[in-house]
Amino acid sequence: MGWTKVIVLSVVTAAFTATMAIIPFFAETSFHDIAVNLEAWILFAMLIIMNCKTRKEASLKTFVFLLIS
Repeated sequence: MGWTKVIVLSVVTAAFTATMAIIPFFAETSFHDIAVNLEAWILFAMLIIMNCKTRKEASLKTFVFLLIS
């Protein structure tokens, strides 16, 4: 997974999370939970880590992903 894909993934997930948190229709559904709980973010981080070749690359890409999103 390249840096471009990591940045695009983080921007898309941030936009999706913001949308689910802002729209009142999703307030009492599981779509709103992505803005509150950490499980989805851990899943995305694990996907990034599994697609990296070195530990340093995995840690940097995960940090950038979580920082942006």
